[in-house]
Amino acid sequence: MRTSPPPRSLSLDRFVAASGVAVALSVTLYGVWVHLRLRPLDGVEGDLLFEASRIRSGLSLYTDPVVGAADYGPVPARYYVLYPPLWALLLSSFPSASAFVVARALSALAWWGLLGYVAATARATCRGPAVIAAGFVGGIYSLAEFGGSARPDAMALLLAGLALVRSVRKGEVDVVAGALFALAAWTKPNVIGLAPGAFLACSVVARRPAIRGAIGAGVVSVGIAATLYVVSDGAWLAHLRAATGQPLHARLLVGHLASRAQFFWTFFGFAGFCAWRRAPRAIGDPGATIAWGALVTSTLWCTLSFAKIGSAANYWMEPCVASVVALAHVPLPDLSRRGRLVVSLGLALQVLWTGVGSVRATIEALAVNAARSALLERARSVCKAGPDALVVADEPGIEMTLDGRLVAHPFPLTHVALAGKYPLGPWLRDLRGPSVGCVVTAHDRIERPLTDVDVDYDYFAPPVREALFDRFSPVAEAAGWEVYALRPRASKR
Repeated sequence: MRTSPPPRSLSLDRFVAASGVAVALSVTLYGVWVHLRLRPLDGVEGDLLFEASRIRSGLSLYTDPVVGAADYGPVPARYYVLYPPLWALLLSSFPSASAFVVARALSALAWWGLLGYVAATARATCRGPAVIAAGFVGGIYSLAEFGGSARPDAMALLLAGLALVRSVRKGEVDVVAGALFALAAWTKPNVIGLAPGAFLACSVVARRPAIRGAIGAGVVSVGIAATLYVVSDGAWLAHLRAATGQPLHARLLVGHLASRAQFFWTFFGFAGFCAWRRAPRAIGDPGATIAWGALVTSTLWCTLSFAKIGSAANYWMEPCVASVVALAHVPLPDLSRRGRLVVSLGLALQVLWTGVGSVRATIEALAVNAARSALLERARSVCKAGPDALVVADEPGIEMTLDGRLVAHPFPLTHVALAGKYPLGPWLRDLRGPSVGCVVTAHDRIERPLTDVDVDYDYFAPPVREALFDRFSPVAEAAGWEVYALRPRASKR
């Protein structure tokens, strides 16, 4: 049945949506450019740059966190290796002074390069929606923080995204796509949402062989796992589980979805609807089936992951990639006049709502991060801590900035300790020693009473916070970050 042409008012809606995307994308990219150097290192950036520093110096990477890495003087470094060290190995090839800027620039090229590539190589009939979809995702600041960071998220998503594009185009998951999917997961272990849907949709729904993809994934995985086993003396898996295997809690899932889903789910729903309308025609369009399967599983994985302690907005990036790929390769379905109106208005409102939030977040982040960077520059002076004194922090990025090393990575150590699998005694002895002369916190206020403890969000275990509070008191604050100096009685010990 022929559908009625869209009313003229829809062209205005499209113009509004495109304009909103352009503004949000421009402001976000400006923020990313400024933040290449301005933004303080976050926790994961600090972890990976520390791991890169050990690789660069020829030091052992996998050490016992109870004993600590005794390469830094009387206070060892206690940490778990966060991810398989592929990204850290790459960062180790750059000079230590510039590694974080290079890493952020490479990530930005990977993230926005992937979005641009998907839009530029879209089907001719899908080019307009693909460009708007890619611009929409690229202009979301909560994702840009991770896309332009020294984390491995963007590089892993580049690999997985290229694998999905290849699979959708070819109508099957071949050996190259399978290898890319596996390499993405080994680069960042939580980037595993796209692959299951692509494999299942290819083999079960579209009835295309996926054995070659499985072989590609298997060869890459066996090779990397065997190498890690040798270089870590079998310890790599225990490190990975301890560093990333925090428990799940329903309230974390509910809280994250309540605050963030409003910015994404209309977009996901539209992309999924477009792919689903063609997915049943598996023989005629297996690429649409693969795109639909990848979007479904990446959205499910993303949603489940928000129940994990330590979850963040970067988990939205995978279903965003799946949505852009779907809209780039699946023609928009024919809709009635009313259906077109509903879809057009809904997407325009989603673009405006998300765009306003992103612009506001970018502007606020520029001021906040400038204040935090200035605080770190004067942290030692306000603490009256000499150049040899260690600064302890709840985020590894702060310790790497001020010490050039880690004292400890509180987040995984705390949760492993709370599970009864890590003794706090050695860590507490480090914090009570004379080498530690200053504390900086981004999250945990060490003066908080025990009644305010929330182990799902806290970085310091209660005994660790108590030990720090016994020695340190607040002396400076900026944009939510706090600096603590030695109490007079503690400095005389």
